[in-house]
Amino acid sequence: MVLVVAHLALLVGVTTPEKFYFDEVHYVPAARQMLEPVLPSPLLNPMHPPLAKELMAVSIRVFGDVPLGWRYPSVLFGSLAIVAIYLCGLALFTAQGPAVASAFFNQMVFVQSRIPRARENAFDQRLASGI
Repeated sequence: MVLVVAHLALLVGVTTPEKFYFDEVHYVPAARQMLEPVLPSPLLNPMHPPLAKELMAVSIRVFGDVPLGWRYPSVLFGSLAIVAIYLCGLALFTAQGPAVASAFFNQMVFVQSRIPRARENAFDQRLASGI
């Protein structure tokens, strides 16, 4: 239930703005390049590991080359981070109320889940930012 609520909450407004912002100017072209049948040389944005860009490329393939396609992996992993924070809160407080509060009132996870970044899908970073 926490995953569904977190996922829906993070999806609200994720397609705004409809143009690139922050690091999308670097990562979306690199993800688009990964969708080409033969990877050209040189690769765009080779200084960062490819996993985040590969996941963004899969998302672009599924949702299209639109803001949702660019940002969905961040939403997905942000939702998983909220579940992890909830579980940590549950273990720490042994009560549902404080665990839910610790998960859903964490604005850093909300903000970071809307911005594609180099370590976009690094679950440990999202978890660390919420604790």
